[in-house]
Amino acid sequence: MRRRLKVLYLPHPPQLRFPWMADLEKALNSQHEFRMHDEGAPLKPQIEDVDVVVDHGGGHSTREMADAAISVKLWQILGTGFESFDIPYWRSKGIPVANTPGPFSAPALAECALMFMLMLAHRWHEGEADLQRHFLYGTMGEELEDRLLLLFGFGASARALASRALGCRMRIAAIEIRDVPEADRREFKLESVGKPEDLERLLPTCDYLSLHLHLNPETRHVINAERLKLMKPTASCCCAVSEPALAPWRQELWGSA
Repeated sequence: MRRRLKVLYLPHPPQLRFPWMADLEKALNSQHEFRMHDEGAPLKPQIEDVDVVVDHGGGHSTREMADAAISVKLWQILGTGFESFDIPYWRSKGIPVANTPGPFSAPALAECALMFMLMLAHRWHEGEADLQRHFLYGTMGEELEDRLLLLFGFGASARALASRALGCRMRIAAIEIRDVPEADRREFKLESVGKPEDLERLLPTCDYLSLHLHLNPETRHVINAERLKLMKPTASCCCAVSEPALAPWRQELWGSA
């Protein structure tokens, strides 16, 4: 017989409780005990007998929580990355941690990145200013068709963006640490596939660069001032997943958009 688990949900920020909390409660409450963390109540009684903690985004956890989680067998982050989570401390406590990579947020990230590219291509800010002052046909953009999109990282969100970019008749290239199967190369019509060490060789060839990377010591600031200078003067860069991979040059970049 399956054991009934005690599951504690950490919603953060509070407005993200819906619809995720309702979905979790519906999925778990019939078979397991589901409860939500109360910030106004003492922590220890809430967490000391819990089996699983579901942490929305990973940024709500504190070391005090890890210290009190003496019975926790899984700390589940409801999100794709670990950027805001203190992995080393949880590891020191022997608490298993998992995230939810893949299609959890891939469509939204892909659509957001495509929106950024369209805004840059059609000089949205200038066009909006022209519209406000009733001046037409002054700002002329360009189409995405036949422009080369370089995807740095080729996981779920990059693939979702590639499929949408193909709908705009863009050309696609990718950089991925793992081997990309031949079937995927054909499906997404990849013109080239490189490894991270090929970045500086491929940067001058692209019109748009989209980053799809988790933030860690290896990826932080992977796009820096020197690498931005390798790109075409007309090229653009957007950060679909991990903005600090682009910092601190993002203000310089968006200022030129």
